[in-house]
Amino acid sequence: MVKRGTTGTSDPREAARQVTALRAQFDREVKEAQRRADQARLKKLLDPADAALVDALGGPAQVVEAIEDMRRQMAFLIAALPALAGHGGEFDHDRAGRRIRLPAGAGDVPTDTPDGVAQSVHDRAEEAALRAYMDVVTSEIRNLKSIAGSLEEAVSPAPAHSDEGVMGLRELAERYAAAKDCPKQDRDARNYTVRRWVELHGDIPVARFERSHLSTFSDALRDLPTTREKRVQDLSIRRAIAVGKAEGLPTGGDKNVQKRLDHMKSFTAYAVDQLGMIPADPFVKFGIIKSKVKHSAKAKKKTKPYSPAQIRTILPHCAGRFEQDTLDRWAPIISAYTGARREEIGQLHVANISDWRNGLTITITDEAEMQKVKNRHSFRTIPVPPVLLDAGFGDFVARRRQAGGIMLFMEGHTRNRSKQILLREVCTNKRGRYTETYGTRFARYVREPLKLIEPGLTFHSMRHSWTDAARRAGISAEIRRLIAGRLDGEDAVESLYGGADLLAEKMEAMIAVTPYLTKD
Repeated sequence: MVKRGTTGTSDPREAARQVTALRAQFDREVKEAQRRADQARLKKLLDPADAALVDALGGPAQVVEAIEDMRRQMAFLIAALPALAGHGGEFDHDRAGRRIRLPAGAGDVPTDTPDGVAQSVHDRAEEAALRAYMDVVTSEIRNLKSIAGSLEEAVSPAPAHSDEGVMGLRELAERYAAAKDCPKQDRDARNYTVRRWVELHGDIPVARFERSHLSTFSDALRDLPTTREKRVQDLSIRRAIAVGKAEGLPTGGDKNVQKRLDHMKSFTAYAVDQLGMIPADPFVKFGIIKSKVKHSAKAKKKTKPYSPAQIRTILPHCAGRFEQDTLDRWAPIISAYTGARREEIGQLHVANISDWRNGLTITITDEAEMQKVKNRHSFRTIPVPPVLLDAGFGDFVARRRQAGGIMLFMEGHTRNRSKQILLREVCTNKRGRYTETYGTRFARYVREPLKLIEPGLTFHSMRHSWTDAARRAGISAEIRRLIAGRLDGEDAVESLYGGADLLAEKMEAMIAVTPYLTKD
């Protein structure tokens, strides 16, 4: 920070030198402050990859200049095309859905001799390579234009010879997400798919999508490492695959590949059905050939229920390890005795707890802005079983009501400077999820200390344990599913009716289930 005051010298030259040095320091501090402000702005407006690109260019002001530089490069490349056309006479070039006619005689070479044939083949190969490179440059221009729009930087209209205005996957994905009002988690997942597609194929116009593009993408996804290491995640898809093969990193299975392909198929279906920009869907009915996996191997990957003995260790551990008003204290016991999902518990508001008879009910809903449910079968109201009230759940709810809390649960967070752990209401992460961080804490502070580390054991195992206990208690499938919010094979419309009239039946069932959760 530049210090204020006199120079402390009577020598004019020394004073001038100090003033110059202070001015230079001041300029550096102003530039650094501007750089930090730009970074904060980029972080707010752009996804990390685009923000990093803008930072590498030298800041938002350089984005438009980079676009113009690429446009000049494109003009040069387009001018070079006729010289590479080794077909003779007039012919058309189909580029991004447009027909471009080149002048007769442009780049003619004789084709009646072996040398002429060889030259013609060579020229066509050169032309194909040039066009592929032009696709890459055009896709980068489209990307930079999208970034400039987010930063509210004015960009001049596209040149007449450009394909910039033709819709690529990035723009199509943005329009799809806006039209479908995709939640942040889904939008982020789709953006990752778009990123990998563009890295592999470039942001080619949607009108030029072919089935072979999706097939190549599918093959690449199978080889793409699934590691969470940032050094690998930040690599382009080809580099990541190369590193993954060299280091023997694990790759995505059929489920992961199918998810990305489903994203692409939904984009092209939207382009046909809603935008009418392509006459037919090139990806329709495309499917992957699933790898054969032994049933024993599948079983190892499936979520397993905790045994009654394991439940008997988990619940006391959480009661003694975590503070009274935290998600860490209450989530395992609520899931164990109600079968509720982790996110359903973490997103509860104080207002979702209601008085009923001499106890309470919990309502699973998506009424609040950031609340979500897995499907419409998940909407439900369940009574709080006596075992939870005996554990102090009623007193906990009373404290949260008295405190005027919005979210039901608290969680610890660390102040960067003091390292002191303070309590705050649970909040969403960047993906719009309330409990992803808690899931990590459950693994670290519950499963690991208790040595519950065998494959298939997760927080979700609580839900499976409740279902097993309900079966052992002889609870009917209908009541069992109404409590857990999973109506396999039931009438989905009928499930939305009723509620309070079934609370007594639900309570009776939950009381019956309770001993089976901890009894061998």
